Amino acid sequence: MEYADKEFLEEIKKIVDNYVEFLASQGLELDEDGDIRDVYTKEKVLKIDDKYE
Repeated sequence: MEYADKEFLEEIKKIVDNYVEFLASQGLELDEDGDIRDVYTKEKVLKIDDKYE
């Protein structure tokens, strides 16, 4: 089994951290299901679809 390159994984982590920071700056957050919600109302802004076509 091959393992991912550590530098590659660190770069992906940076991208995700930047994305979460951007969401926070817009008053948004990711919930435990990966959906994007408004921080104050907890209303879903973007629902992640679990179905792949």
